[in-house]
Amino acid sequence: MVRSAQFHDMARQALGWGRDAAGPGTSQVPALRIQPIAVPALVQPAARGRRGRHPGDLEVAGPRVELLPRLSAAYAATRGDDVRVVDVPAGEAVDGGVLLPGADALLAGPTFAEWLAGQPTAATGR
Repeated sequence: MVRSAQFHDMARQALGWGRDAAGPGTSQVPALRIQPIAVPALVQPAARGRRGRHPGDLEVAGPRVELLPRLSAAYAATRGDDVRVVDVPAGEAVDGGVLLPGADALLAGPTFAEWLAGQPTAATGR
C-alpha cells in the first residue's frame, strides 16, 4: 500500500470548500500544514522499495511543508480568479502536523511552485 500526502490539486479544491462563506469574492481555506505531492510522483516509491511507518507500506510526500491558504491563493492568482483567500483555523484534530508525513517518507518533487508553473493560466487557458 502506498500512503500519500495530499495532492497539489488540493489547493484548487480548498477554494471551493469555503467559497463566499465570508462574503462575496472570498474563500475560507483551513490553515492546514501539508506537504503536497504531484500525482505522477507516486510511481517513484515502488521503484525504490521505500517503506513507511507501517510494515509493508510505502509513504510518499512532496518536498516541502506548505500552508494550504497560501497554495490556494497562488492557484487562484494563476487562474485569474480574484478571490480573497481567508485563513480559518483548521481545528484541533489536524493541528500539530498530523497531516505531515513520517520521518521515513520518500519525498518527491516537483514542489508546488514548480507544479503550478506547469498548470493552465488565465492567459493561456491551457
